[in-house]
Amino acid sequence: MLANNPIIIFLKKRVIFEKKSLSILLGISLISSGISVLQPLLMQKLIDNAFIPKNLDELYFWATIILTLGLCGVFISSYNQYKYTSVSSKILFNFRKDIFEIIFLHQKTFFQKYKTGDLLSRLEGDISELQRFSTDSIFAIITSLLGMIGAFVIIFSFDATLALFSLILLPIEFFLLKPMYPKMTQKTQELRQSSAFLGSFLIESLKYSLFLRISNNIKQRVQELENLQEYNKEKILSQQKLQILFSQIPVIIALVGRAVLVFWGGVKVVEGELQVGEFIAFLTYFGMILGPIQSLLGVINNIPRVKVSLDRLSVLVPKEQNQTKNKIKLSENFNINFENLCFSYNNNELIKNLNLYIPFGEKVVIQGNNGVGKSTIFDLLTRTLTANSGEIKISGVNINKIKNNNFYSIIGLVEQHPVILGASLRDNLLISTINNTDDELINILEKVGLKSWFSSLGNGLNTTLSENGLSLSGGQKQRIAIARLMIKKPKIILLDEYTSSLDKEFSFEIESLIDRYFADTTRIIISHNQTHKNAKLYEMYDKNLHLIKD
Repeated sequence: MLANNPIIIFLKKRVIFEKKSLSILLGISLISSGISVLQPLLMQKLIDNAFIPKNLDELYFWATIILTLGLCGVFISSYNQYKYTSVSSKILFNFRKDIFEIIFLHQKTFFQKYKTGDLLSRLEGDISELQRFSTDSIFAIITSLLGMIGAFVIIFSFDATLALFSLILLPIEFFLLKPMYPKMTQKTQELRQSSAFLGSFLIESLKYSLFLRISNNIKQRVQELENLQEYNKEKILSQQKLQILFSQIPVIIALVGRAVLVFWGGVKVVEGELQVGEFIAFLTYFGMILGPIQSLLGVINNIPRVKVSLDRLSVLVPKEQNQTKNKIKLSENFNINFENLCFSYNNNELIKNLNLYIPFGEKVVIQGNNGVGKSTIFDLLTRTLTANSGEIKISGVNINKIKNNNFYSIIGLVEQHPVILGASLRDNLLISTINNTDDELINILEKVGLKSWFSSLGNGLNTTLSENGLSLSGGQKQRIAIARLMIKKPKIILLDEYTSSLDKEFSFEIESLIDRYFADTTRIIISHNQTHKNAKLYEMYDKNLHLIKD
């Protein structure tokens, strides 16, 4: 099942792409691990062959080897650590990019269900957790096993009975820790969720800070923050208790095991069965056996957290990605057909058996009371919602069979409250294309009535606009949105109350500009204004559209 998980597939692809670099780093890690394994053995030679017999030649020889090998180990380890960080970061960033990209394929209901803070915690914390485990665990398992096997072989050559005793501790640790894994999973899930709630609250509070201040809601917000932090603190401490217990059990076993070995091995030294250097090396290797065990247990310890991260990331993958393997080329007429379209939301039927044909280049106005489903038609046409039944076709092709890049290149949308990014004016204008010159952009700004405003900007097109356009009036934001439309030049444009923030005189001017500029473009307008010229006028009621003026 895990092998077919899309998140695992994405991660596996990124790890495989770096397999050459990872293989080289793994080889270097094995060399570094081998040097570490040799160090206690060399120290044993120094003690037994140089210190105890007081042999200076042996002292110089073994001291030189230990120093040389130690310096090589430091250099190799430092280089490997730096290169590993570079490769690991590359895997992480590409993995996050993959997940980030597919989030855009979700429907409107997904973003209504999950808060921004929750999604952010998944894109940051959960992706990092999964990536670290996938790469770190490979190195930890292989190098730990090599170090443990090497250490065991050497201590077995010193004394077989002491070596076998050290192995008895391994299953004891495992069986003591195994019952704690499910609890770790549960505690980790609870902590991640509480952290996500806290993050979402902070993001929402900052986003609407001015509104909350005017609403005199600051004290309530502070109190809610205190409650969320207290809840988060409880989850942190609850997980920490379990984590301390999980980590200290191996420490206690190691202490007991070392105490037994010190007494048992000390007796063997006194009785002449072990040399002093061998005994000291034995204790060092015992630590090197338990060290890898700690690393392996650390990998196992991370499994509950990784499982939580995998589950949390899996919801980010859309069940249907609106993609098709075969590229469908649309004809040049771009006629639109709504065929027996039905849509319900939360058991509320908004659209029933809608049949509508809009020839390419026609101007259509949709009117109706709030909540009857006018904007839902736009959501269905832009594929941010999916109909319960029926089809929408452009050029005779079901819109769900058109690849995203092709589909969204022919659709343009201006909403009642346009989105303004916290980026430069140029970047805000060139959201859909990058092929326009600065002179072309300035010319379009002049056409939509932003000439004087643009002239007042100190940095021109490089001026950074505030997030959500807080420094702009509603009319300025809508004019920027219309300018984007003129830059994109789509075949079908959707206008949702696009002149609601403009005065009446300029509304007529903008409408005339759009009619001239997009004379050969399909225009579908949601509006309460009944004065649109040369348009088919539809009334939205009784879950369908009714033509009231041709």
